[in-house]
Formats: sequence, C-alpha cells, structure tokens
Amino acid sequence: IDRSRFGGEYLGSSSTGATGIAKFVLDSLTESITVHVDPSGQGEFGLDYVRTVRTVSGTSGETLTVEISLDSPNFRGVVREPNDNPSLGTAAANSWINAYEQSKGVWGGGASTDSLGRFAMNFERPSDGTTTYEYTLTAYPSWQTTSDVTFSRYTVVVPATGAISIYPKGQISSIVPVETITGRTHYTISLGEPSVTGIVVAPDSSPVTDSYVIPIESQQKRWYWENGQNSRAEGKFNLSLPDGTYFIQAKRPWNLRELGDSQMCQVTVTNQQVASHGASCEDGTESTTKIRLTLREPNVKFRLIDANNQPVANAYIGIGFGNWHTWAYSGETGTVSAFIDSEAIALLNPWYSETNIAFHIWVSPPWGSSTIDMVSWGCRSDDDT
Repeated sequence: IDRSRFGGEYLGSSSTGATGIAKFVLDSLTESITVHVDPSGQGEFGLDYVRTVRTVSGTSGETLTVEISLDSPNFRGVVREPNDNPSLGTAAANSWINAYEQSKGVWGGGASTDSLGRFAMNFERPSDGTTTYEYTLTAYPSWQTTSDVTFSRYTVVVPATGAISIYPKGQISSIVPVETITGRTHYTISLGEPSVTGIVVAPDSSPVTDSYVIPIESQQKRWYWENGQNSRAEGKFNLSLPDGTYFIQAKRPWNLRELGDSQMCQVTVTNQQVASHGASCEDGTESTTKIRLTLREPNVKFRLIDANNQPVANAYIGIGFGNWHTWAYSGETGTVSAFIDSEAIALLNPWYSETNIAFHIWVSPPWGSSTIDMVSWGCRSDDDT
C-alpha cells in the first residue's frame, strides 16, 4: 500500500500484515490522502482482486482508521516467452504490465505477474453506454530475466458493457489465445522476439545495468525512444526494431557519473535480425548478430558551482547540437563528466560542414532541493558571459 496527498506528494508505503492491516504515521491527518493498494503478484489472491485507488478524507482527530474494499478484475492474462504455440511458452514471472488509455491520454493501470506469469486488471469502462475505450497494453519482461525477449504491445478494446477484446497492436484480425489456469480464464500475452540483442559494458568490460539503449533511424535521424530499453541483469538488452538501418547507442546510467556514452553502432536489420553491424560494436565472439556497446571515459570535465563558489551536486546538465545531444548529472563535488562525440555529431548532422561547433548547454537545479539558490538556465558555448 502507498499513499499521497491530493497535490501528488508521496507519503510512503507499507505492506499489510497477516490480518490485512497496514499502518502509517503522517505529520498531519487534516488533508485528504490518496491510497493505492496493489495485490498484484500475490498468487491466487492477486488474481481475484486488483490495484485499487481510494481517496480518504482528512480528520481533526489523532488517528484515522479506514477499511478499503478491493476492486475485482474484469481482465486476466498470462505472460509467456515467445513460442510457436503461445500457450506453451515459458511463463514470464515478475513481468510488468502497463496500460495506457488512448482516447483520454491517461495511465490505465498496471500489474506485476506472479510466479506462473499470471496477472489481473480492472479496465475502466466508458459510462455513456455507446463508446468504447481503447487501451495500449505493454508487457515488459522482468529486469532479472536472462532470456532473449523484449516488450510486446497489445490493443485492448473495452465497451461500456459486455466482453473485452484484445489483439496484438496493429494486427486487428489476429486472435489472442485463451487458456484456463487454476479454474480462471486468461488471455495469453507473448513477449516480443528481439531483432537486436547485445550487452552494455564499462571500459573494463564489466557489465553495466540500467543503461538506456536507444536506436536512431539512419535516414531521418529520428530517435526511437519508444523502442529503447534499459540494460538488464548482466548488462543484456534486447530491442525489437523494424527492418532498416540504425545507429544504436548506450547512454551512461545515472549512477555512473564518471563515464560517457558508448560509441554509436551502425546496425542493419533484415528479416527481423541483425544482418550487419559496424566494427565498433563487435561482441568478441563468433556471433554476427549480437552487439557490444562500451561506455567510454569522458573527454570533457568541468565543475558546477553556485554564486558562493560552493559545489552543486545532482544537477542536470544537457549538451546538444542539432540532432545530437547528451546529458550528465553533477557529482558530490560538482564535477560534471561527459563525452563530446564528434563522430556522432557528424553522423546526425550531415548538413553541417563547419569545423567549429557552438554547443547549447542547459542546466537544471537538483530536483526537490530547497537549500540551493539556483534556477534553470542555458547558454551557448561561444557566449562571452
């Protein structure tokens, strides 16, 4: 269970005990709070009840006791790894299911899968009795999985009354199989098969987790953020990309502030697999379809200080030119490390032929800090002041 005030301020979380009771200590009970209860991933119990949100009115008293009745699901699914027979795929435990309501543009809920890959959700239905709500449901594999799988997307159509329908996104005529597990009916949700697989490593070849791997389409230079993925356990990543040629780069994670992004790797995908890739991303094995992205030592360092010459830690710094950009966070001593990649700048800005480049630099103060007297600001690298 977690809770927040009406303004969105997070107030913490707690788990229920054997009697279903969760306890909290708040600074004040006079304001209304929003309580979220999430039973997903809790075996059979998590299949009969779903994430429930309630607003609790404030009180002038010293204690507040509230009983929350959990909502029941109107949709159940089971997430499996890809298989020619979807119902025979390996169950994908600890996957995350995310729903987004397209017409209203709002989050539609989420759930975790249990040890058998099962989950349950309660999709909001339209209230006017004539329209339907359409949700994009995305199944993300567990962060801990070592299988070569990636996320998959489905469209869920929810009418005011009656049966909910589902199909793979963009494939309205496709049938999603149904299977019965422990007496409950579940739609079979298959994870995606990647077209690009690889690993992110540090300069010493140690694997790097939580590096965001982003593909960039080579012709229009479009950053495919929606197809990117964080590296998981052992630094592995799996991307699902349409046939085409891409530049793929690993961004340094937030907790490795002394490193820079990887070199861009040019990859050609044909028939949903890597047909060729550049020499910069050889994975060191005989494989010709897997790539290796190595984070680099920075080639630019500077120190961020405030008006009193004191270091500013945890500030966000962006550096960009044209279609290229990178970002960094200042360390505890205010040190900012980055890699200015001249090769990537040339690849993403073929129209620019000058040798001297004026970068745009923007700085945002540490999020949530009330002790640093600093506002967001930006400049160009050729500014006099």
